[in-house]
Amino acid sequence: MYSVVIVGAGNIGSRHLQSFAQSKEKIQILIIDPFQASLDVCKTRWNEANILHKVVEVNFQTNYLNIPKNVDLAIISTNSEHRYHALEELLKNCTCKNILLEKFLFSTEDDYAKADLLINKHMCNAYVNLVRRTFDCYKWVYKELHTSKEPLTMEVVGNNWGMASNSIHFIDLFCYLTNDTISVCNFVNPASTKLLTSKREGYIEFIGNLSAETTHGSKLTIACNEGTYDKINITFKRGDVTIMVEEVGDGITVHNMSNGATQKFAFPFQSQLTLKYFMEFVEGKPSLVTYKESIGAHVSFLHAIKNLLSSINNKQVWKIT
Repeated sequence: MYSVVIVGAGNIGSRHLQSFAQSKEKIQILIIDPFQASLDVCKTRWNEANILHKVVEVNFQTNYLNIPKNVDLAIISTNSEHRYHALEELLKNCTCKNILLEKFLFSTEDDYAKADLLINKHMCNAYVNLVRRTFDCYKWVYKELHTSKEPLTMEVVGNNWGMASNSIHFIDLFCYLTNDTISVCNFVNPASTKLLTSKREGYIEFIGNLSAETTHGSKLTIACNEGTYDKINITFKRGDVTIMVEEVGDGITVHNMSNGATQKFAFPFQSQLTLKYFMEFVEGKPSLVTYKESIGAHVSFLHAIKNLLSSINNKQVWKIT
């Protein structure tokens, strides 16, 4: 029987759990959250997904008591403020083969180095839940773009889509499509960037424009405008190839403007993905980015935010969810 631990029973944690309702393998799952109310919501969502399920056993508790000694997968789905502490506590209490960390990883640069040392010390395989690089639509885009070896330009545009918390998804996709690392990342025209209050207390959001560049000259621009969220448009240009992607609701449409090819794909929910990732980890064929590979992209974005707040003389304590 496989063993899974999920630390953090909030919205995303409960969606991770729901994915295991589709398992054909026997799995024992432990959900840990200090707040009983969060555990109750998580339990309700599990019961909704687990109508006829018999092979997955789920337990809910508020602490690390009775955690299995050997864990096949631990999912850290707390918010960023508590993520390093949750990782540390987890590894004090068990031996873990694979760890899946939610984004945005950490809000302080020190935590990245500490987490790297901790993961290495305990010899865990650690991955970050940046899902777009695993989608069929972006694997299709990858193949279409790699008919050229020239630098890539990628442009992301949409209204009020949660720039602070979600930009890292597009930065990671950019790294995947270019097979490259970020060399520079900054906000364009910081004075025009608008700080917003996040839905989560103590966290920030913003409206503005971001640019990034890889070590080999590929360029990314990200725009989050004011207005009502409806869709996100992404344009890729590489050599003679131009591809336009429209993400709307639970659907993604991809157009290769150079040859007229069009594909439509579903936008999978987290509850459709986590079990797939788990089985990839078990088989040694992960499609998600590793923690070590993702550090550079996260820290680059972290620096961009620090520079932004410094340039507008904003002294608030900030965190990214």
